[in-house]
Amino acid sequence: MLSGIILVVYLLSGLPAAASHLRIGVLETSVPIVESLLDFDNLTDTITLVPLNTGNGSSSLETINEIYDEAAAQNVHALLGPFDGAFDLVAKSLSIPYLCTTQALPQQIHGNTFEMLPNSRWVAQAMFDLIQVFQRDKIAFFHDDDSGVPILEQLVTRRTLTVRPWRLPVHTERGLMNKALIEMRRMGVQIVILALSKSNVELMLNEALQLAMLTTPQTQWVLYDPALESKSVFAKYNQVDVNFTVLSLMEFNDSLTADPQLNLEKLLTSDALQLLQSACSAVSAPALTNSSLDRNNSRSQLIHAIEMSQDIGHTGLLAFDQYKQRTNLTLTLTSVLGSRSFQRGIWFSHPPDLVPSLNLNTAVFPVNPSTPFPLRGRRVKVVTILESPFTMFKKDHQFRKGNDRFEGYSVDLLDEISQMLNFEYELYLVHDGKFGSQLPSGEWNGMIGELLAGNATMSVAPLSINANREKAVDFTKPFMTRYISVIMRIPQFKTSYFQFLNPFSPHVWLITMVAFVVVSGVLYFLEKIGRSMSPEAGDLPTVTLRESFWFIFGSLVQGQTDIKYGTIKDTGVTNFFENTNIDYFSKMWAHMSEIEPDSMVENRTEALRKVREESYAFFWDTTVNRYQTINDCNLMEIGPPFDPKGFGIGVPPGASYLDQLSMAILKLSDISRLQSLETKWWDNGNCPDLGSSADETSSLQLENVSGVFFIVIGGIVLASIVCMAKFCFPNLFRVPEFMKQRSLTGLISSKRQKVADDGVDAERL
Repeated sequence: MLSGIILVVYLLSGLPAAASHLRIGVLETSVPIVESLLDFDNLTDTITLVPLNTGNGSSSLETINEIYDEAAAQNVHALLGPFDGAFDLVAKSLSIPYLCTTQALPQQIHGNTFEMLPNSRWVAQAMFDLIQVFQRDKIAFFHDDDSGVPILEQLVTRRTLTVRPWRLPVHTERGLMNKALIEMRRMGVQIVILALSKSNVELMLNEALQLAMLTTPQTQWVLYDPALESKSVFAKYNQVDVNFTVLSLMEFNDSLTADPQLNLEKLLTSDALQLLQSACSAVSAPALTNSSLDRNNSRSQLIHAIEMSQDIGHTGLLAFDQYKQRTNLTLTLTSVLGSRSFQRGIWFSHPPDLVPSLNLNTAVFPVNPSTPFPLRGRRVKVVTILESPFTMFKKDHQFRKGNDRFEGYSVDLLDEISQMLNFEYELYLVHDGKFGSQLPSGEWNGMIGELLAGNATMSVAPLSINANREKAVDFTKPFMTRYISVIMRIPQFKTSYFQFLNPFSPHVWLITMVAFVVVSGVLYFLEKIGRSMSPEAGDLPTVTLRESFWFIFGSLVQGQTDIKYGTIKDTGVTNFFENTNIDYFSKMWAHMSEIEPDSMVENRTEALRKVREESYAFFWDTTVNRYQTINDCNLMEIGPPFDPKGFGIGVPPGASYLDQLSMAILKLSDISRLQSLETKWWDNGNCPDLGSSADETSSLQLENVSGVFFIVIGGIVLASIVCMAKFCFPNLFRVPEFMKQRSLTGLISSKRQKVADDGVDAERL
């Protein structure tokens, strides 16, 4: 109560003594505010309030007539309060001034209405001049009442600016505010302009703090608060070191702004009363006390006195132009950094000669040289994904709670960073089990989606850095480099004399032999038929049955494979295969995605099951594959690694703590702590490292190829038997004489025919 008394006394302390009794008509809803400004200064003897009700009439015309009759009967000299169309028309009809304390559209005003609130075009121009200093063009504009609409209209007409507006309810819910901020962050907004009530300003800054969006200098925050009603809100963010720029009609350090009951309507009402008192003093007493309202000349003198006013009120110079709007406006620009403030400059609607409209203070803002870490002392949410050995459940995790359920390289890394930067964290698993890829709709899933949705402050996981993800979120310096390698089951070979036949299964060998015999026979008979039907085929080489068999045998030998290969859907590895320009990787992607789509799996658990139980090769990060091979002796990593990329900590775009996280990673690297963590989780396996041996082709031992020598020896023995049989039974292999004669006769006939065709005498033969 005492603070309210002090406020009223202070507001009216500058009012001059009235030269005559002044009768002011006000809306019934505004009577308490005006009375509170008059009662405590004993001005009721010189000023009489006439409450006017605008809601009794059944139509607007009836309302206007009622107000007119009441004002005429009460000999009202002026009207005061928020804009009302009926008041505006009555003021024009009675030729009395109407001091309006809220914004009105130009088409709503009819002549005698004085706008106490500065015109929005001047506020918009001041904001535009400030934006040019920031050299940014992407703007978010938040407002929660109609007073922000004219300012927005002025800003959107600037071709150099991209403005995204948000109209919020007067009492905005937390979820709606959070959603608006997340959308703003996705757009990459550089300047945030707030024309909000105190409660909405407080809610927005609190949500922005939770989303780590209070950054310097990535985003500039500008607040239009003409009466500095939100001044007390900034004190809550003295540990964030975010720089706000406040545009106001008052000086930031004015003692009047410390009162919590202060608001813009009270300030403008106080200035309006001061203006009426001053104008009343300039007009003779008889002119105002005359009960006849027909003497328009007397009323016009009061209007003229207001038009010529040069009084200084709490909101600045009380001067008006020909349109009865505030002119020679002055806005104070204040930089607020937590509990500290610094007058950054002054903006003039009509600057003096040789003075720019925006006159900035060139002094350096007294910023703390050691900016504290924005997350210091806070508890943040960190998203991760189950991936051995980065994040794993402990064996007895069912009996544990919170972060104590997890272990792994990522957990240890997060512990080191949180201790170094002095913050606490809550670890949770991504709900869809995805690392993060962009969907056709443009949205992101996985951990990237969690960061963009504001659910997590950072992601600590084996999340590879690539161009698409870098466009969506920010990454720290890499804490580990990863490659892509192949993991598969170690083949179980049995020693066999005929192991050289392993490239083909028995069924393939059988089918090959049948095809060999059939195709060779068909080829031989086709050649014979072709020679008999073509006279010119006599000189062509003769293809025997034996040659046909050798030709087909050489053509049949070809490779085949029973091993499928693939990777996990919607991952960085998938992105590599899909976008690569390397030919054989592109063919592999076509095989995985089109020919064998079932080779693509949903998660690593499914992939490892296929590797262990089927003939399946799994493309994945070398760090994970190496951990699996040293803990599962039935698996091996094969082939040279490829596609090097870094694992980084992901943060929302524009997060102010990105550099501190990167610096912490570099410090851990300098003291070899990262190497120690890697040794802890990768060098304590149960199996020998088969990586080097797997890259080389295994050599065949004698027992593996003995079958080759057995076949050779068998062939030699068979050939020896045939030779012995031919030697012992020569007549068995002798060609009959009649066959020789027929062959000779046929040869001579063919030669004669050829010579005859050439024009040579055949008898010479």
